[in-house]
Amino acid sequence: MYIETSAPSISVARLASPSQLATNEGFCLEFYYHMYGTSIGTLNVFLSSGDDFSQEDQIFTRSESQGNRWRQSLSYVNSPSSHWRIIFEGRKGQGSSYGDIAIDDVSFISGPCPTQGKT
Repeated sequence: MYIETSAPSISVARLASPSQLATNEGFCLEFYYHMYGTSIGTLNVFLSSGDDFSQEDQIFTRSESQGNRWRQSLSYVNSPSSHWRIIFEGRKGQGSSYGDIAIDDVSFISGPCPTQGKT
């Protein structure tokens, strides 16, 4: 996913994974993100669950510029529902039209994260 803050642009972009079956051991969500520029808003990640995926619990958030480099995120997730999906949401910030938010290399790994807390 990639959103850019220069005109014309959208204010919010959302990307949802396909529906997945929950397991007893949960999973590790690993992805890389890049947030750079003066108009960066927020990158949110939600666990969407429930029969109609109407329950959304925030499992990750970062706001404003994080520097001109890729950063890794590892989050252990255990769904309370039999089915789940992950939703990535990028929000444009205020101000100038300089900046972008991107995610890449998204992985779902069964069980706990290999190195907890490395975000």
